[in-house]
Formats: sequence, structure tokens, C-alpha cells
Amino acid sequence: PDPPYEVQETAALPRPDLDRIRNFARFWELIVNRGAFDDLLPALLPPGKPAFRRFLALSDRLLERFGRNWGIDRRELRASLEAGIGGEKRGDRPFPMAGSDPDVRIPIPGSDPTS
Repeated sequence: PDPPYEVQETAALPRPDLDRIRNFARFWELIVNRGAFDDLLPALLPPGKPAFRRFLALSDRLLERFGRNWGIDRRELRASLEAGIGGEKRGDRPFPMAGSDPDVRIPIPGSDPTS
């Protein structure tokens, strides 16, 4: 095939982990970079709290909810984010807090994977 090439897996990161990272990146683009949900960011990613694991869990849940990370109506995405924030405030925790997802296997430089 002709370039550009996309890494499918490496010795350090198997394909499922790279798929999760790509999903994370796509939802980060939709939710954070494009600025359409700036009003929700303080609740989704509280200032001073680690964001990576929290957003990784959020992106996993959104992929599960929509079955894709493209072609999602902005109103539907907003409604899902708002429902998740409201549920979290009630204690339902539909968007797991940082570090609460036992399936997160993606190594984070400088972190202790046993904690």
C-alpha cells in the first residue's frame, strides 16, 4: 500500500490498545478541540484532576453508546454528555472517575500501573 501508513500494533501496544487511543483522540477532537462543548468541560474534566484515564473511560462509553466515533449528531452527543454529568452528580457514575476503570491497560509514562 501507498503511504501514509497507520500503525496497527507494536511490541508495546497491542491493536486493541491502539484502537482505544484512536477512539480517545477522535472524541477529544469532537468534545475538546472543536470548542462546541466548552460549557461542559469543567464537569467532564475537572480542573486540577488527572484527565487521561477519565477521558479514556468517557470515550469508551461514548463508543459503546453510539457504536462509532464519527457522524454523531452534535445534539445527541451533547445530550449524552449532559446525561452522564447529571448521573455522575446523582452518584450513578456513568462516566467513571480517573483510575476506576480496571480495564485500562494503556501504560502511562511515569505512573505506577499497580496503583
